[in-house]
Amino acid sequence: MRTAGPRDGRGAVGSAPTAGPPAPVPPGLARALESQRTWGRRGVHLVPIRHHSPACALALSALLEEVRPAVVLIEGPAEYTDLLPALQDAATVPPVAVLSLGEGAASYYPLAEFSPEWVALRWAGASGAEAAFIDRGALFGADDDAGAGAGGRTLQAEYHLARSAALDALAARLGCRDHDEVWEQLFEDRATADIRDWRGFFADTLAWSGLARLDAEPEVLEADGTRAREAVMAAALLERLPGSGVGGAGAGAPDAPIVVVTGAFHTPALLDALDSAPGAPDAGAPDAPEPDPRPGTRGWLIRYDFARLDSLRGYGAGMPSPGLWRRAWRARTEPGTSGRDFAAGVVLDVAAALRGLGQPLGTAQVEAAVEQALGLAALRGRAWPGRTDLLDALRSCLVKDDAGLSGNLGAAVASVFAHSRPGEVPAGTGAPPLVAEVRERLAAMRFMLDDALEHRTALDTARKPRHRERRELLAAMRFVGSGFAWQTGGADLVAGTGAGQFVEEWAYAWTPAVEAELVRAAERAPTLDALIRARLAERLGSEPGAEALAALLIELVVMGESGLAGAVCDALEPALADLSGLGALAEVLHRLMDLVEGSGRLSPGRAAERSRAMVRRGVASLAELVAEAAGLEDDEAADAVDAVDALMSVRDLLVRLGRTAADPDAPKGPDAPAP
Repeated sequence: MRTAGPRDGRGAVGSAPTAGPPAPVPPGLARALESQRTWGRRGVHLVPIRHHSPACALALSALLEEVRPAVVLIEGPAEYTDLLPALQDAATVPPVAVLSLGEGAASYYPLAEFSPEWVALRWAGASGAEAAFIDRGALFGADDDAGAGAGGRTLQAEYHLARSAALDALAARLGCRDHDEVWEQLFEDRATADIRDWRGFFADTLAWSGLARLDAEPEVLEADGTRAREAVMAAALLERLPGSGVGGAGAGAPDAPIVVVTGAFHTPALLDALDSAPGAPDAGAPDAPEPDPRPGTRGWLIRYDFARLDSLRGYGAGMPSPGLWRRAWRARTEPGTSGRDFAAGVVLDVAAALRGLGQPLGTAQVEAAVEQALGLAALRGRAWPGRTDLLDALRSCLVKDDAGLSGNLGAAVASVFAHSRPGEVPAGTGAPPLVAEVRERLAAMRFMLDDALEHRTALDTARKPRHRERRELLAAMRFVGSGFAWQTGGADLVAGTGAGQFVEEWAYAWTPAVEAELVRAAERAPTLDALIRARLAERLGSEPGAEALAALLIELVVMGESGLAGAVCDALEPALADLSGLGALAEVLHRLMDLVEGSGRLSPGRAAERSRAMVRRGVASLAELVAEAAGLEDDEAADAVDAVDALMSVRDLLVRLGRTAADPDAPKGPDAPAP
């Protein structure tokens, strides 16, 4: 690889100089580099990228403007080609993601403004070139994909690079801490002109990925579906080359240039497929598996955010601190912006965030941090200050103890290096109507939807009707399982706690996971009201017991859905009659009393009347059960303890009934005085 920094005769760039003569290039890698040059001269440009790399995006921009291809092929599920009109819409603003949903699986294909794939598809749309995604379907291999995580699986996982023994050895040789710093050292921190020299740049990315490819075990690539994916991509490429079919005249030069943008790890395999095509120079027997002809599933375009695009939070592709790399991308594409300008802007924003957290910084400290970052970059042979330079400088100049990047400094750095607003998806494109309807209803209630952060709100539902309406919508979002809202404290009628408090405390966050759940739900319910009814039918269909039915009844009333409570009451009445345990019956009646007493902060409708009637009938049943509990023998002590607890619960229930009957406006709840 070429050096990333100034040409100073030291060999490979890094905090440790190269030792001895350079190692010979492995034959397989040498063949791949020569093949890349050969096919490039014939008009087929294979572009080995790292996902979400601004340096790759910048080099690709230069390539596209020079080559002006007629066809741009992009690694990504082939079915996503149908979404190109939405992705190329000027109103679509990254970060966004294409979402695919399977049986219990969610797959994400994220795109940022500095993602090479985004640059490719947007250039194609603006230039009138054909664009197409060429990878295998999104959900194939979803059950055992190594890129899967708790929040779904990424379709751009780079785990082979992260696990490469060769790249680990390169990191040690360069004095880098991990493969992310190796990448930054060799590629991201080059001079802008060196990055725009795309021929040399992409030869180097091929060499970098080729090291990882050489120590990847073929059995692993077969088992994890890598070779099957590469067969699909190779077939899509060969289809566009004249004479590449069986019995044809050989894979010839296309009539107009073709650009193929894939993860660098896959490029050697695609070059092998080109070289092995019938009639191609040095063609050999192809050994790749047959491509899987099955179609993929539908994709949905959703908003995304940098918190889920950050490898530090478990994202399986791309690089850490995407907010910082977006700043680097914008600085690189802004004429006249220098590395000093970039470093100064980052440090100033961190300082501003620290001041907002109550930790003032002087101008001298800020200047020292900027100079330290630039000095570290120069010491490491970098033409541009990178992420590690900035972090090391901030630690060195702003941390006075061993706290490191914790506390206020850690929060300030995170706000600058990682945070972003979610992207934008035009109304009516990509996502089902349910998503737009929910966003509109939430926005009308003034919930914050412009970021993916957790927000908190305190609602006085007993005295402010508008607060009650907001609570009802939050409760509905919780009921349908969207993950958008959850109650954190205060009066919680569903949980049966805090009955003596006026305020309800809630938290909510509009995240890509929320949007994904709504997209999944839209497959069976076109509107939020329909989704509520579907979830209610599911709950009732599971034949819940009396206690669960009582809780479900309260949930509906808390959501303002008293009109749906009739079916629950119909199921609850016989379930109550079947209860034979004194304690169990008393517990359910207490839950119904929560509904009766909570009418000051609810709109219960007929649900309250039916609850009162069920409580009255339940008390009559309690009288019979209390009589049965009398006269327990001494050897039934354990049952006696349970009976005493149940009798105390019955006593509390009678007190609540008496208080409600005597004065409906009296204070309610466990802390209210007894009559």
